[in-house]
Amino acid sequence: GPHMPPNRRTCVFFEAPGVRGSTKTLGELLDTGTELPRAIRCLYSRCCFGIWNLTQDRAQVEMQGCRDSDEPGCESLHCDPSPRAHPSPGSTLFTCSCGTDFCNANYSHLP
Repeated sequence: GPHMPPNRRTCVFFEAPGVRGSTKTLGELLDTGTELPRAIRCLYSRCCFGIWNLTQDRAQVEMQGCRDSDEPGCESLHCDPSPRAHPSPGSTLFTCSCGTDFCNANYSHLP
């Protein structure tokens, strides 16, 4: 039969207003109409990521999308965030990588 493209990873795509840079070029944004969240089909990896900003025990999503390559952590089935940076006093950025469809929609736990 016709040659089928390899099965591609699909991730949740989100970028908070004012976020620097964009990862939308790492995949193909799927047209989901007015539905949120949006979805993106990864071009260069089979790995989703998410970034949350935890401030005073309140978590806000900063970015979600496709990784540019499969890296350590991408074999995880679920988004299990770890602290990565402190952009300002009292706030911590948590990131996760995971390798199942839409696994970056939400996270298992934050401290």
